[in-house]
Amino acid sequence: MDKIPKLILPLLLIAAAVFGFKKCAASRPEPKTKPVKEVVTSVEIFETSPEVHSPPVETFGTVQPYFESTLTPQISGLIVRVAPEFRVGEIVRKGLPLIDIDDRSYKSLLIQQEANLAKAELAYAEEKTQAEQAREDWLESGRKIEDASEFVLRIPQITSALAEIESMKASVRKAKADLVRTQVFAPFDAIITSRTASLGNLASEQQPIGSLVAIEKAEVRLPLNPDQLVRVDLSSPVDVVLRSPARPGLEWQGTIVRTDPSLTGNQTTIAIAEVSSPFSEGKTPLSIGLFVNATVTATDLPPSLKVPESAFVNDSFLWALDDEERLLQLPAKRLAASGRDIFLKISDRQSEPPFRIVSRPLATFQSGQKVTPSSP
Repeated sequence: MDKIPKLILPLLLIAAAVFGFKKCAASRPEPKTKPVKEVVTSVEIFETSPEVHSPPVETFGTVQPYFESTLTPQISGLIVRVAPEFRVGEIVRKGLPLIDIDDRSYKSLLIQQEANLAKAELAYAEEKTQAEQAREDWLESGRKIEDASEFVLRIPQITSALAEIESMKASVRKAKADLVRTQVFAPFDAIITSRTASLGNLASEQQPIGSLVAIEKAEVRLPLNPDQLVRVDLSSPVDVVLRSPARPGLEWQGTIVRTDPSLTGNQTTIAIAEVSSPFSEGKTPLSIGLFVNATVTATDLPPSLKVPESAFVNDSFLWALDDEERLLQLPAKRLAASGRDIFLKISDRQSEPPFRIVSRPLATFQSGQKVTPSSP
């Protein structure tokens, strides 16, 4: 029994300590909490209202020749002269003789054919004389001319002699033409793009000696999708500006003059632009095969907003500010683009211009969020 008080005493001490700790804790003043300040994001804005814009249509293409010709001799023979202008990159004028083929055998053939023609004409004259004599002999015999056969009157012989004359005349004309063909001429004003002919080579009717393209014009085939086609008036010539990443700082003026009558598989229309004098002296040439970007003059858009591409979110809306500097979504539809700018039609009829648009919206923006506007 003496041990019981000894056990109760420590428990009482512990209970008193716990009670005292709780009493002290309850008497401590509560800590003061500071109010959390609202974080307000600073955004760059610009003010804009719907206006009538005329952004150009942007497309692309590859430069193609207006005329291109492969030079092939019409006769065979040894090449005895090559014009100094007949080199790649040189401009030649229409009618310039580019090569000469040895013409001695063709001159001989012409003389021979002219001699054959003379013989045929002589034979015809002789047949005419004999026919007249046969006619007189028949009449002197007291017979009627109607009773004489054509063979007796030598009509078939005369017809044959006339046919021989025509045949020889055709041979003479061909011999003269072949003599002219001993020179190969430039068919139009052109620039030489290749040459295989050299002095001493044998020209052949099946072997090309070079190629050239016209310098009068060049063509560019420009694809226009249905949305672009609506904005380009092809009822009259349309101006085009061509630029190439391979020729920085340069541009060429062209005109769309016609369209390909066939559509491509994705219903794209091919507009054909012509560029005059693409190889003018003193200017960088518009090389055949050059890839170019084309800026096509287009018709006016309906009243629209011009905004930077960065402001258009998910291709569906803009972030704008209301009168309380809070964010709101402004639904919009893309109409056109030019460079880094796009042109939008506002779908929200409840909002009134001018609109204050956020130029670089954040992915964390939420409708109704308070922001601090600043000008760029």
